[in-house]
Amino acid sequence: GSLPLNKQSTVATKMDIIADVDLASIQPFAALTDALPSDLQMSGKAQSKLSVNNSKNVYYINTDSTHIDNLKIQKKDKEPFEQTPVDVKFDAIIDSGQQNIEVKSFELVSPQIKITKGEFKKQTTKNGMTNLSGVANCQYDWQAISNISSQFLPQGFNLKGLRNDTFKFSSSYPADKSDLLMANLNSSLNTGFDTADYMGFYFGKTDVSVDINTGVMTIKPFSSTVNNGTLSFAGSADFNQKPSLLKTPNTIKILKDIQINDVTTKKLLKYVNPIFADALNVTGIMNLDCEKMVLPLTNGSTKDIVIEGTMEITQLRLQASNVLSQILDFTGISQQQTITIKPTKFTVADELLKYTDMPMEVGQYPLNFTNGSINIGQSKELSMDVIIPYTTSGKTVKVGETTTESRITVPMTGTINKPTIAFDKVIKSQLKEQLENVLKDKLNDIFK
Repeated sequence: GSLPLNKQSTVATKMDIIADVDLASIQPFAALTDALPSDLQMSGKAQSKLSVNNSKNVYYINTDSTHIDNLKIQKKDKEPFEQTPVDVKFDAIIDSGQQNIEVKSFELVSPQIKITKGEFKKQTTKNGMTNLSGVANCQYDWQAISNISSQFLPQGFNLKGLRNDTFKFSSSYPADKSDLLMANLNSSLNTGFDTADYMGFYFGKTDVSVDINTGVMTIKPFSSTVNNGTLSFAGSADFNQKPSLLKTPNTIKILKDIQINDVTTKKLLKYVNPIFADALNVTGIMNLDCEKMVLPLTNGSTKDIVIEGTMEITQLRLQASNVLSQILDFTGISQQQTITIKPTKFTVADELLKYTDMPMEVGQYPLNFTNGSINIGQSKELSMDVIIPYTTSGKTVKVGETTTESRITVPMTGTINKPTIAFDKVIKSQLKEQLENVLKDKLNDIFK
C-alpha cells in the first residue's frame, strides 16, 4: 500500500490503513526529510498499521505497530547497515502543501539501535529557507552506524562499543539546496567508544566531546590509551569546505610511548623510511609531536594530507628488511641490532613526505638517511641518500667517534616497495678516489 498525498484535497477524512511497504519504493518520500543523505540507498519490507487523519492537505499519521524486516541502508563502496527486525512507533504531522513535517514522538527498537523520545521538525519558510531540528535519546552500536559516522572520521577509523547518548541538531539552509544541510549544521554531544583501531593503533575506552557550529565541528582535547602508550588529540573540521578536512589547532604531542607493530609498519611507517617496506616482526616505542596535521574526511585524498612534525622510535627491532640487510651486509655489521631513530623533523604536503636528515643508531653504528623525499600517493617513488658507517678508506665508524674522513654516501631511488641502493656506483667512486690518491702520492714522490 501507499499513502496518497493529494495536494488538492480539502475534505477531512480518517483512515485506518494496513500496508505492506517496500522501503526502496518510498525512498523518494523519505528524502523529503533531508535527514537521509541522497547517496544512501534504503531497502527492506515493512508491515504497518497506520491511523491517518487528513484535513486540508494536512495529514496526521500515527502508528503503534510498524514492523520492518531486512532493513538495509547502504552507501556506495561501504559495508551496509543491516538490522532485522526493526519496530517503529511515531506520531507525525505532514503538510503536503508546504512540505512541512513534524514528528512529535518517535521510537525505534532494533538489535543494535534503540531510539526513544525522538522528535523531528522540518519547516519551509516564506523566504525559501528550510529549518530542520531534532532530538533523540539513542542507544547504539558504533559498528551498526559506521555508514553515518564515517562522514566525520578519517578513512579507515573503526569504532566499536555500545553507547547511550542524547543527540540534538538543527540546520537552516535554502530549501532547494539540501546538500547544504551539513554546512549549516549545529549540534553538541558527548560521545565515545569502548575500542577503536586506525592504522595499527588500538585504542582503549575513550570519551569525547564534540560541538558542531554552523557546519564547523570541534573535537575538544582528549587523551586515550593506545598500544600501551598515550594518544592526545583535538581538532576541527569545516563541512562548508569540500573536501572536509580535520585539522589540529596547535602543536600536540599526539603519540607518547606507543608500541609499534607490523600493522603500523605496513600502513604508516613504510611511507617514512624504506627499511620498513618489507619488514616483519616489528617492535619499538614511537613518539610523535605535530605542529600541524590535516587529514581528509569526506571526498578527500592523500593530496589533502598536510603534516609538520617530529618523530622518534626507540628500542626498534625488525626482521626481513631487504634495504637494511643490504646496508649492513655492505658494511659487515650484524643485523641482530637494536635500532634508535633519533628525533627527526619531517613534512607531508602535495603527497610528498620529506626530511633533511633522519639519523639512526644501529647498535653502535650510525646511519643517516638524508634529503629524503617519498611519494605517499600512487607513484610511491622515493629519492634519498644513505650515509653508511664506513669511510672511503675502509674504516668502520661507531656512534660518538670523530673522524677526519668522510663517511660513504649511497644514493637510493626506486619506489617504497622496490627501493634500489646504488652500491655499484659507490664502489666505482671509491676505487676511483683511491686510484687518484695513489697517483697523487706517486707524482709527489717524483717531483720532490
